[in-house]
Amino acid sequence: MSRTVSAPIATTPALRPATRRQFVALGGMALAAPLSVLAQAADRPVRMVVANPPGGPLDIVARVIAEQLAAKWKQPVVVDNRAAGNGIVAADTVAKSRPDGNTILMTATFTESILPYAAEKLPYNAEKDFTPVTEIARVGFILLVPGDSPVKTFQDFVAMTRSSTTPVSVGGLGRGSSMHLAWELINRGAGIRNVEYIAYRTPGQSQGDLLGGRLSMIIDTFGSSRAFVENGRLRAIAITSGNRSAQQPAVPTLAESGLKDFQIFPWIGLVAPSGTPPERVLAIQQAVAEAIAQPAVKARLELFGFTPVGNGPSDMAATIRLERARFAPLVKELGITLD
Repeated sequence: MSRTVSAPIATTPALRPATRRQFVALGGMALAAPLSVLAQAADRPVRMVVANPPGGPLDIVARVIAEQLAAKWKQPVVVDNRAAGNGIVAADTVAKSRPDGNTILMTATFTESILPYAAEKLPYNAEKDFTPVTEIARVGFILLVPGDSPVKTFQDFVAMTRSSTTPVSVGGLGRGSSMHLAWELINRGAGIRNVEYIAYRTPGQSQGDLLGGRLSMIIDTFGSSRAFVENGRLRAIAITSGNRSAQQPAVPTLAESGLKDFQIFPWIGLVAPSGTPPERVLAIQQAVAEAIAQPAVKARLELFGFTPVGNGPSDMAATIRLERARFAPLVKELGITLD
Protein backbone atom coordinates (compact mmCIF):
# COMPACT_ATOMS: atom_id res chain seq x y z
CA MET A 1 0.00 0.00 0.00
CA SER A 2 1.31 3.45 -0.77
CA ARG A 3 1.97 6.01 1.94
CA THR A 4 0.48 9.47 1.54
CA VAL A 5 2.09 12.67 2.76
CA SER A 6 1.31 16.32 2.14
CA ALA A 7 3.64 18.39 0.01
CA PRO A 8 5.28 21.43 1.51
CA ILE A 9 3.38 24.83 1.84
CA ALA A 10 -15.68 0.46 -11.35
CA THR A 11 -16.90 -0.24 -14.43
CA THR A 12 -19.11 2.66 -15.38
CA PRO A 13 -22.28 2.81 -17.46
CA ALA A 14 -22.01 3.43 -21.18
CA LEU A 15 -22.32 6.99 -22.40
CA ARG A 16 -25.70 7.58 -23.98
CA PRO A 17 -28.31 10.32 -24.05
CA ALA A 18 -31.67 10.04 -22.34
CA THR A 19 -33.75 7.43 -24.14
CA ARG A 20 -37.37 7.65 -25.28
CA ARG A 21 -38.28 5.22 -22.50
CA GLN A 22 -36.70 7.55 -19.94
CA PHE A 23 -38.67 10.46 -21.36
CA VAL A 24 -41.93 8.52 -21.04
CA ALA A 25 -41.08 7.30 -17.53
CA LEU A 26 -40.36 10.83 -16.37
CA GLY A 27 -43.34 12.46 -17.97
CA GLY A 28 -42.19 12.62 -21.59
CA MET A 29 -42.40 16.39 -21.48
CA ALA A 30 -38.81 17.56 -22.00
CA LEU A 31 -38.82 18.12 -25.73
CA ALA A 32 -42.29 19.60 -25.75
CA ALA A 33 -41.68 21.89 -22.83
CA PRO A 34 -41.38 25.62 -23.60
CA LEU A 35 -38.08 27.33 -22.94
CA SER A 36 -39.56 29.08 -19.91
CA VAL A 37 -40.22 25.72 -18.22
CA LEU A 38 -37.13 26.26 -16.08
CA ALA A 39 -38.52 29.29 -14.31
CA GLN A 40 -41.94 29.96 -12.92
CA ALA A 41 -40.91 33.59 -12.47
CA ALA A 42 -39.55 34.90 -15.76
CA ASP A 43 -37.71 37.75 -14.08
CA ARG A 44 -35.57 35.38 -11.98
CA PRO A 45 -32.24 34.29 -13.45
CA VAL A 46 -31.17 30.66 -13.34
CA ARG A 47 -28.41 30.28 -10.74
CA MET A 48 -25.64 27.76 -11.36
CA VAL A 49 -23.81 27.26 -8.06
CA VAL A 50 -20.17 26.18 -8.36
CA ALA A 51 -17.87 24.85 -5.64
CA ASN A 52 -14.75 26.20 -7.38
CA PRO A 53 -13.33 29.70 -7.33
CA PRO A 54 -13.19 31.48 -10.70
CA GLY A 55 -10.76 29.67 -12.99
CA GLY A 56 -11.15 26.21 -11.42
CA PRO A 57 -12.21 23.20 -13.53
CA LEU A 58 -15.85 23.35 -12.42
CA ASP A 59 -15.93 27.09 -13.03
CA ILE A 60 -14.49 26.72 -16.53
CA VAL A 61 -17.17 24.21 -17.53
CA ALA A 62 -19.89 26.19 -15.75
CA ARG A 63 -19.15 29.33 -17.73
CA VAL A 64 -19.05 27.50 -21.05
CA ILE A 65 -22.43 25.90 -20.35
CA ALA A 66 -24.04 28.96 -18.73
CA GLU A 67 -23.29 31.02 -21.82
CA GLN A 68 -25.04 28.48 -24.04
CA LEU A 69 -28.05 28.02 -21.77
CA ALA A 70 -28.57 31.76 -21.40
CA ALA A 71 -28.65 32.14 -25.17
CA LYS A 72 -31.11 29.26 -25.58
CA TRP A 73 -33.46 30.22 -22.77
CA LYS A 74 -33.28 33.98 -23.38
CA GLN A 75 -32.76 34.60 -19.69
CA PRO A 76 -29.70 35.15 -17.50
CA VAL A 77 -27.79 32.13 -16.19
CA VAL A 78 -25.62 33.34 -13.32
CA VAL A 79 -22.53 31.43 -12.17
CA ASP A 80 -22.42 31.65 -8.36
CA ASN A 81 -18.98 30.66 -7.03
CA ARG A 82 -19.04 29.26 -3.48
CA ALA A 83 -15.68 27.63 -2.94
CA ALA A 84 -15.63 27.25 0.85
CA GLY A 85 -15.78 24.03 2.83
CA ASN A 86 -14.60 21.46 0.27
CA GLY A 87 -17.77 22.05 -1.74
CA ILE A 88 -20.10 21.66 1.21
CA VAL A 89 -21.27 25.29 1.15
CA ALA A 90 -22.17 25.12 -2.55
CA ALA A 91 -23.98 21.80 -2.21
CA ASP A 92 -25.89 22.91 0.88
CA THR A 93 -26.99 26.09 -0.87
CA VAL A 94 -28.59 24.09 -3.66
CA ALA A 95 -29.98 21.38 -1.38
CA LYS A 96 -31.96 24.03 0.49
CA SER A 97 -33.10 25.94 -2.61
CA ARG A 98 -36.60 25.89 -4.03
CA PRO A 99 -36.89 22.86 -6.36
CA ASP A 100 -38.12 24.75 -9.41
CA GLY A 101 -35.20 24.37 -11.82
CA ASN A 102 -33.89 27.87 -11.19
CA THR A 103 -31.05 26.75 -8.89
CA ILE A 104 -28.70 23.97 -10.01
CA LEU A 105 -25.34 22.70 -8.78
CA MET A 106 -22.29 22.23 -10.97
CA THR A 107 -20.84 19.22 -9.20
CA ALA A 108 -18.28 16.48 -9.71
CA THR A 109 -17.07 13.05 -8.66
CA PHE A 110 -15.50 14.34 -5.44
CA THR A 111 -18.63 16.11 -4.18
CA GLU A 112 -21.03 13.29 -5.00
CA SER A 113 -19.00 10.13 -4.42
CA ILE A 114 -16.17 10.94 -1.99
CA LEU A 115 -17.16 13.88 0.21
CA PRO A 116 -20.24 12.13 1.70
CA TYR A 117 -17.92 9.51 3.22
CA ALA A 118 -14.93 11.71 4.05
CA ALA A 119 -16.69 14.65 5.70
CA GLU A 120 -17.26 14.31 9.43
CA LYS A 121 -20.70 15.90 9.10
CA LEU A 122 -22.78 17.25 6.24
CA PRO A 123 -25.65 19.74 6.64
CA TYR A 124 -27.53 17.93 3.87
CA ASN A 125 -28.20 14.33 2.80
CA ALA A 126 -26.08 13.62 -0.27
CA GLU A 127 -28.26 10.69 -1.35
CA LYS A 128 -31.69 12.22 -0.78
CA ASP A 129 -31.40 15.97 -1.31
CA PHE A 130 -30.37 16.03 -4.99
CA THR A 131 -31.77 14.92 -8.32
CA PRO A 132 -29.20 13.93 -10.98
CA VAL A 133 -29.50 15.89 -14.23
CA THR A 134 -26.57 15.08 -16.52
CA GLU A 135 -22.85 14.40 -16.71
CA ILE A 136 -21.53 17.24 -18.83
CA ALA A 137 -18.02 15.92 -19.33
CA ARG A 138 -15.56 13.31 -18.18
CA VAL A 139 -11.80 13.48 -17.92
CA GLY A 140 -9.21 10.73 -17.65
CA PHE A 141 -6.23 11.25 -15.39
CA ILE A 142 -2.86 10.82 -17.04
CA LEU A 143 0.37 9.48 -15.58
CA LEU A 144 3.32 11.72 -16.39
CA VAL A 145 7.09 11.30 -16.13
CA PRO A 146 9.89 13.70 -17.10
CA GLY A 147 10.54 13.85 -20.82
CA ASP A 148 14.04 12.39 -20.35
CA SER A 149 12.98 9.63 -17.95
CA PRO A 150 13.96 6.05 -18.84
CA VAL A 151 10.38 5.10 -17.92
CA LYS A 152 8.50 4.72 -21.21
CA THR A 153 5.46 2.69 -20.13
CA PHE A 154 3.39 2.03 -17.03
CA GLN A 155 4.97 -1.41 -16.75
CA ASP A 156 8.40 0.26 -16.76
CA PHE A 157 7.25 2.31 -13.78
CA VAL A 158 5.96 -0.76 -11.94
CA ALA A 159 9.30 -2.49 -12.54
CA MET A 160 11.15 0.58 -11.23
CA THR A 161 9.15 0.58 -7.97
CA ARG A 162 9.89 -3.08 -7.43
CA SER A 163 13.62 -2.70 -7.99
CA SER A 164 14.05 0.50 -5.99
CA THR A 165 15.50 0.19 -2.48
CA THR A 166 13.70 3.38 -1.35
CA PRO A 167 10.08 4.49 -1.81
CA VAL A 168 9.32 6.03 -5.19
CA SER A 169 7.59 9.42 -4.95
CA VAL A 170 4.43 10.14 -6.94
CA GLY A 171 2.66 13.50 -6.82
CA GLY A 172 -0.96 14.55 -7.24
CA LEU A 173 -3.71 16.64 -5.70
CA GLY A 174 -4.53 16.49 -1.98
CA ARG A 175 -5.35 13.57 0.24
CA GLY A 176 -8.92 12.43 -0.29
CA SER A 177 -9.20 13.97 -3.76
CA SER A 178 -10.47 11.88 -6.67
CA MET A 179 -6.91 12.01 -8.02
CA HIS A 180 -5.51 10.56 -4.78
CA LEU A 181 -8.11 7.79 -4.64
CA ALA A 182 -7.57 6.99 -8.32
CA TRP A 183 -3.88 6.50 -7.53
CA GLU A 184 -4.69 4.22 -4.60
CA LEU A 185 -6.82 2.06 -6.90
CA ILE A 186 -4.01 1.97 -9.44
CA ASN A 187 -1.65 0.80 -6.67
CA ARG A 188 -3.97 -2.02 -5.75
CA GLY A 189 -4.57 -3.04 -9.32
CA ALA A 190 -0.86 -3.18 -10.15
CA GLY A 191 0.27 -4.58 -6.80
CA ILE A 192 2.56 -1.61 -6.13
CA ARG A 193 3.75 -1.26 -2.54
CA ASN A 194 6.89 0.88 -2.71
CA VAL A 195 5.34 4.29 -3.48
CA GLU A 196 4.97 7.45 -1.42
CA TYR A 197 2.10 9.67 -2.62
CA ILE A 198 2.87 13.38 -2.16
CA ALA A 199 -0.30 15.47 -1.88
CA TYR A 200 -0.19 18.95 -3.42
CA ARG A 201 -2.58 21.86 -3.36
CA THR A 202 -2.27 22.68 -7.05
CA PRO A 203 -1.20 20.84 -10.23
CA GLY A 204 1.46 23.48 -10.85
CA GLN A 205 3.25 22.51 -7.65
CA SER A 206 3.42 18.82 -8.54
CA GLN A 207 4.47 19.63 -12.09
CA GLY A 208 7.28 21.85 -10.77
CA ASP A 209 8.59 19.13 -8.47
CA LEU A 210 8.45 16.55 -11.26
CA LEU A 211 10.40 18.85 -13.57
CA GLY A 212 12.82 19.58 -10.74
CA GLY A 213 13.61 15.90 -10.19
CA ARG A 214 11.92 15.65 -6.79
CA LEU A 215 9.27 13.20 -8.02
CA SER A 216 9.39 10.17 -10.30
CA MET A 217 5.85 10.56 -11.63
CA ILE A 218 2.67 12.59 -11.18
CA ILE A 219 -1.00 11.92 -11.81
CA ASP A 220 -2.60 14.91 -13.52
CA THR A 221 -5.02 15.98 -16.25
CA PHE A 222 -4.10 16.76 -19.82
CA GLY A 223 -5.76 20.16 -19.59
CA SER A 224 -3.42 21.12 -16.77
CA SER A 225 -0.23 19.67 -18.20
CA ARG A 226 -0.83 20.20 -21.92
CA ALA A 227 1.96 22.75 -22.45
CA PHE A 228 4.61 20.54 -20.81
CA VAL A 229 3.51 17.49 -22.78
CA GLU A 230 3.45 19.34 -26.08
CA ASN A 231 6.93 20.82 -25.58
CA GLY A 232 8.35 17.44 -24.56
CA ARG A 233 9.34 18.32 -21.01
CA LEU A 234 6.84 15.77 -19.68
CA ARG A 235 5.75 12.44 -21.18
CA ALA A 236 2.35 10.81 -20.68
CA ILE A 237 2.70 7.05 -20.24
CA ALA A 238 -0.92 6.04 -19.54
CA ILE A 239 -4.45 7.36 -19.08
CA THR A 240 -6.99 6.12 -16.54
CA SER A 241 -10.12 6.28 -18.72
CA GLY A 242 -11.54 3.26 -20.51
CA ASN A 243 -10.75 4.67 -23.94
CA ARG A 244 -7.83 6.61 -25.33
CA SER A 245 -8.10 10.37 -25.30
CA ALA A 246 -8.88 12.30 -28.47
CA GLN A 247 -6.31 14.83 -27.28
CA GLN A 248 -3.57 12.20 -26.83
CA PRO A 249 -4.51 9.20 -28.98
CA ALA A 250 -1.03 7.71 -28.75
CA VAL A 251 -1.21 7.36 -24.95
CA PRO A 252 -2.43 3.88 -23.95
CA THR A 253 -5.06 3.28 -21.30
CA LEU A 254 -4.12 1.53 -18.08
CA ALA A 255 -6.30 -1.36 -19.22
CA GLU A 256 -4.04 -1.66 -22.25
CA SER A 257 -1.01 -1.34 -19.97
CA GLY A 258 -1.73 -4.42 -17.90
CA LEU A 259 -4.53 -3.41 -15.52
CA LYS A 260 -7.37 -5.47 -16.95
CA ASP A 261 -10.73 -3.67 -17.17
CA PHE A 262 -9.38 -0.72 -15.18
CA GLN A 263 -10.96 2.66 -15.78
CA ILE A 264 -11.50 5.82 -13.77
CA PHE A 265 -12.80 9.02 -15.30
CA PRO A 266 -13.88 11.78 -12.93
CA TRP A 267 -16.83 13.73 -14.30
CA ILE A 268 -18.36 17.17 -14.05
CA GLY A 269 -22.13 17.51 -14.17
CA LEU A 270 -25.32 19.07 -12.89
CA VAL A 271 -27.72 18.12 -10.11
CA ALA A 272 -30.87 19.91 -8.95
CA PRO A 273 -32.62 20.00 -5.59
CA SER A 274 -34.65 16.91 -4.82
CA GLY A 275 -38.25 17.44 -5.82
CA THR A 276 -37.48 19.39 -8.99
CA PRO A 277 -40.18 18.39 -11.52
CA PRO A 278 -38.96 15.63 -13.86
CA GLU A 279 -39.88 17.62 -16.98
CA ARG A 280 -37.66 20.45 -15.83
CA VAL A 281 -34.79 18.10 -15.08
CA LEU A 282 -35.04 16.66 -18.58
CA ALA A 283 -35.36 20.11 -20.11
CA ILE A 284 -32.04 21.08 -18.55
CA GLN A 285 -30.44 17.81 -19.65
CA GLN A 286 -31.62 18.25 -23.22
CA ALA A 287 -30.41 21.84 -23.35
CA VAL A 288 -26.97 20.80 -22.10
CA ALA A 289 -26.78 17.90 -24.55
CA GLU A 290 -27.65 20.22 -27.44
CA ALA A 291 -25.07 22.76 -26.28
CA ILE A 292 -22.13 20.36 -25.99
CA ALA A 293 -23.01 18.76 -29.34
CA GLN A 294 -22.14 22.02 -31.05
CA PRO A 295 -18.65 21.74 -32.61
CA ALA A 296 -17.45 25.04 -31.13
CA VAL A 297 -18.54 24.10 -27.60
CA LYS A 298 -17.18 20.58 -27.92
CA ALA A 299 -13.85 22.03 -29.05
CA ARG A 300 -13.74 24.42 -26.08
CA LEU A 301 -14.31 21.56 -23.62
CA GLU A 302 -11.74 19.35 -25.32
CA LEU A 303 -9.20 22.17 -25.17
CA PHE A 304 -9.27 21.78 -21.39
CA GLY A 305 -9.00 17.98 -21.63
CA PHE A 306 -12.71 17.18 -21.16
CA THR A 307 -14.70 14.60 -23.12
CA PRO A 308 -18.31 15.84 -23.59
CA VAL A 309 -21.04 13.46 -22.36
CA GLY A 310 -24.56 14.89 -21.93
CA ASN A 311 -26.20 11.65 -20.80
CA GLY A 312 -29.58 11.29 -19.09
CA PRO A 313 -30.51 11.52 -15.39
CA SER A 314 -30.78 7.76 -14.87
CA ASP A 315 -27.35 7.18 -16.38
CA MET A 316 -25.83 9.84 -14.16
CA ALA A 317 -27.53 8.27 -11.14
CA ALA A 318 -26.05 4.89 -12.08
CA THR A 319 -22.56 6.42 -12.34
CA ILE A 320 -22.88 7.96 -8.88
CA ARG A 321 -24.08 4.67 -7.35
CA LEU A 322 -21.17 2.71 -8.82
CA GLU A 323 -18.63 5.32 -7.74
CA ARG A 324 -19.94 5.41 -4.20
CA ALA A 325 -19.68 1.64 -3.99
CA ARG A 326 -16.08 1.93 -5.15
CA PHE A 327 -14.88 4.91 -3.14
CA ALA A 328 -16.74 4.57 0.17
CA PRO A 329 -14.79 1.53 1.42
CA LEU A 330 -11.51 3.03 0.18
CA VAL A 331 -12.11 6.27 2.10
CA LYS A 332 -12.80 4.21 5.23
CA GLU A 333 -9.77 1.96 4.72
CA LEU A 334 -7.43 4.94 4.31
CA GLY A 335 -8.96 6.75 7.27
CA ILE A 336 -9.62 9.91 5.27
CA THR A 337 -11.55 12.65 7.04
CA LEU A 338 -12.14 16.16 5.76
CA ASP A 339 -13.19 19.13 7.87
